[in-house]
Amino acid sequence: MYSTGKLVGGKGFVTNAKGGTSYHNRGLAIDVFDIKDGKIVEPLFNGEVMKTIVKIAKSDGFS
Repeated sequence: MYSTGKLVGGKGFVTNAKGGTSYHNRGLAIDVFDIKDGKIVEPLFNGEVMKTIVKIAKSDGFS
């Protein structure tokens, strides 16, 4: 995300967080994408996939 200059395809800002203030900088947040053939798949995930992602994240200490 940093390398995109906080812009995605010219569609607007990904975040309004100032540098160093994001939960990502403290290891308290993650981004998860479904990628197929090198491109992000949208919609990102169905409900069952998201439940699995949450289960894994919680087992790694996220809440």
